Amino acid sequence: MTAEPPQTAGQAAIMAEFERASLRWAFLARPVLAGIMAVILFACFGWSSGLSALLIGAGVTALGWLAWKAGDGRWGQAARYGLVAAEIVLMTLAIFFGDLFDGNPRPPAAMLFFSPAVLFLLCILALNAITARPAIVWWSGACLFAAWFTAGQLALREPGTVTKNSLNETPISFINFLEIVTRPRFFNLDVFTLELTAIACCTVALALAAWRTRALARRAADQHAVRSGLAAHFSAPVVEALLAARAAQARTRRTLTVIDCDLVGFSGRARVMAPDAVARGLRVYHGFVEGLVFEYGGGVLKFTGDGVSAVFGMTGDAESAASAAIACAERLVAAWPEASARAFPEDPPALAVGVDAGETAAGLAGEGRAMSLVVAGPPVDGAQALQAATRQEGVGLLVSAPAVKLAIQADAAAGRGLAPRNVGGRPAFAPTGDA
Repeated sequence: MTAEPPQTAGQAAIMAEFERASLRWAFLARPVLAGIMAVILFACFGWSSGLSALLIGAGVTALGWLAWKAGDGRWGQAARYGLVAAEIVLMTLAIFFGDLFDGNPRPPAAMLFFSPAVLFLLCILALNAITARPAIVWWSGACLFAAWFTAGQLALREPGTVTKNSLNETPISFINFLEIVTRPRFFNLDVFTLELTAIACCTVALALAAWRTRALARRAADQHAVRSGLAAHFSAPVVEALLAARAAQARTRRTLTVIDCDLVGFSGRARVMAPDAVARGLRVYHGFVEGLVFEYGGGVLKFTGDGVSAVFGMTGDAESAASAAIACAERLVAAWPEASARAFPEDPPALAVGVDAGETAAGLAGEGRAMSLVVAGPPVDGAQALQAATRQEGVGLLVSAPAVKLAIQADAAAGRGLAPRNVGGRPAFAPTGDA
């Protein structure tokens, strides 16, 4: 078992809630088991055994409640370890001294170690395993082993206790041997050794189970934090593709289509606008772009003030992604005049959009809520350059030739509304309706 890596704030909050819930369930299981034990012992051995079991169960439940309510600070942790040891001592004493109300003298202690009484202690170990804290399980197992070993030594020191070794000192017949080993004072060291071995094995198994449960909870917290961070910028299918790539530790090369949007002249205009008007306008603008990008199956790569970058092709084939990206870009330009009236009612800025496609290196960077998709390659710079060139060309949208070529492979009508242009010596396309 390796040390746990550092947690982000979101992961720490989720894990803290998981630990609180685990302690709560570890407490709630105690009265249930105590009630079951009391009912069964009452039915099998009478009211005195049932009442004894009920009292012991109440004590274990009270100690479990205190362990649940103990804080997670240094003193709370120390108290929790002390309470675990106390409930094991309580259960061991209850097993060792037997029924408290039947009025009969305590039977020879050797009888306990030939009976399945140790199973009650294993129940305490299992209850502590519900906490999903491996250290608590190890401590519980160590205390249980020590308590049962000590009880065995006390039984061996009782006057009249007989062991197999003492029988070997004087020759006896087989019939006499069978008679002796069935007596209440015969202490079977072989059974006692097997009981201690079972305690050790159960401790190891339950500690590993607690560690595995904790690791799975931590992984779920990590996935939740990552998913929450990515869901702010990507649609559900894209998020799943990104998580799959992250699980494979992949920073793959793939053909993507990139859209770059910008509000023409907005930076200078924002300097003289009221801050709340800028914030309100950008909120409408970002929501407008993000909504259409999601609708066409893309994901928002980043927001930079009035600049928005989107990527298509993280899921599905590159050709269909290019076709969707071009359709999205045309819709952005066509629908912006109406949306801009809501965003900036006094003086709506124009929208400039550039689209490019090609091979990129894409992967996830960061951890938790700070995780983001990083895309590097010519299409990122190409889309930005085309977006900037719309001012000189007097158009609202420029699409690179590689993007149109890819889109036509998926949909022959993809480039029907676009006319070729030469933009800085590079072939590109613009909507036929633009001057």
